[in-house]
Amino acid sequence: MVVVRSNPLGGFRHADHGAADDSDEHMSLGDPMNAPQRLDAESIDRALEELLARLPEAGIAAVGPDGRFVDLPASVPRGAQPLLDGRAGIDLVAPDQRAPVLNQFLALAETGASSLQVVTSAGEPATYYLLDCTETHGVVILLLAVTGPADESVLAIPEATPIVPRYGRIWRTEIAEPLRIEPAITQMLGFTLADYQAQSASEFIHPDDSTTSITNWFDVIGAPPGSVRRWRGRSKRKDGTWAWMEFTNTNHLDDPLDPHVLTEMVDISLEMKAADEIWESRELLRTLTDSLPVGVLQLGVDMGVMYANGRLYELLGLSRHADLIDAVDHIDEEDRERLAEALNDVLTTRADVDLEAQYTRPGERTVRYLQVAMRALRGRDDEVTGAILSVTDTTEASELRQQLEFKATYDALTECLNRASIMHEIDRTVRNETSGAGTAVVFVDLDGFKAINDRAGHAAGDEILRTAAERFRGAVRSHDLVGRMGGDEFVVLCPDVADPARAMEVAQRIATTVAGPVSVGSRTETIALSVGVAWTSEGALDADALVARADAAMYEAKRNADGQPVLASPD
Repeated sequence: MVVVRSNPLGGFRHADHGAADDSDEHMSLGDPMNAPQRLDAESIDRALEELLARLPEAGIAAVGPDGRFVDLPASVPRGAQPLLDGRAGIDLVAPDQRAPVLNQFLALAETGASSLQVVTSAGEPATYYLLDCTETHGVVILLLAVTGPADESVLAIPEATPIVPRYGRIWRTEIAEPLRIEPAITQMLGFTLADYQAQSASEFIHPDDSTTSITNWFDVIGAPPGSVRRWRGRSKRKDGTWAWMEFTNTNHLDDPLDPHVLTEMVDISLEMKAADEIWESRELLRTLTDSLPVGVLQLGVDMGVMYANGRLYELLGLSRHADLIDAVDHIDEEDRERLAEALNDVLTTRADVDLEAQYTRPGERTVRYLQVAMRALRGRDDEVTGAILSVTDTTEASELRQQLEFKATYDALTECLNRASIMHEIDRTVRNETSGAGTAVVFVDLDGFKAINDRAGHAAGDEILRTAAERFRGAVRSHDLVGRMGGDEFVVLCPDVADPARAMEVAQRIATTVAGPVSVGSRTETIALSVGVAWTSEGALDADALVARADAAMYEAKRNADGQPVLASPD
């Protein structure tokens, strides 16, 4: 494109206003909306002559009714102005300038002439003139003058690279021989008409697209006149590369003067490149997700499965061809409801949810633990388009955590609560007593245990402790708790005991159930007990005081040596 830097035309008067002056009637071409009416043909012709005189090096082009360049009529009084290259005036400006230029062209029927400040495709400021000269010359005239400071550094800037068109036409015979081509074809692909006539049409089509090309051609020439067929494929460039084109073939073989098939070619290389990049991005994402050690599941807003990686199928124990819906039945029922509620929250409130669910693989009995992280997916409009679920098998970690929690809470030998845990439960129960409720603590010592341990060995002693613990659990209510304080001492927490008398009944039942003979290997040993009981109501005593009283009562029972429980005396 050859354009010149010059000052934009200051303005033109309206045809009704006589000679140009400095009054308010002086109207700029850049402000056509202020015109009281459309410029008449005489005013437009005068404006064109003035522009051509003032802008001898501005680029010029004739524009047809569809906005594309046509041959400049000989009637236009063109001076030294170079012809603008390209397909249409809209291609001469930067992409973000095309909408204003289009609007300027569409408004031309009302304005007759206008000017617009633009930035060219080469990034230069310019003035874009349109004059509707159809009445005089049969075309719209476009003038493009690049503006800028007239100094040597600006004038030394090289000419902008010509814009390569993206659209061109070839006229062919019924057997695909080219009759003529538009210059745009040569600009796009580098081949001249002589080049196309020297080789068969198939030589210019990529081998992988040849079958489609031939099928489309015979389809269009065998169809009724006026029929149109469209296809996409790669056309050769003269430099040996390939350009993606959309071919539109129209059957004009019934034209008595010029029978032909018109091939319209649109360069869609950028579109196909973008499509390839999207495909490559998706392929990269698929490869990455398949290589992850976690399962990945993408759901739509309707809960439909959009994507699942291979690792997810492995975690669920399913084949790649299985329906993922089948896995739902293998989730723990309570966890299934929690998952459904959580997923609904993610899709409706965009909440981030992490939870653990128990899952049993088809054909297996072992319960596995799955950690599920749910996140909402959003579109460009920020609306939720679905959810992404990340699934990790945490069975080993969950089992280890449970083991650690058990060790921190329970006595390993007897599986009773350890000292810290039973004291915590007593404290929590006493502090949360309600009006009318009472709490009893039964403190038990195994009499003669040290002698048995010394006589029969530690293994026998351990067996006696385990047996005693089992008998404790069999003697208490379902909500009572048994704890081992250490050695041969146990504590039983009994909430909701109405009065001391009821507490003594519980202690008596424990004493009767736990005491008695125990088989240890080939020997029989006897468990004897000293039992102390303490009771409090409405938090009158804290946990330490309550246990201390039960401990003191136990020692009193040991002194009595009759196997009967002793109730601690109130203050």
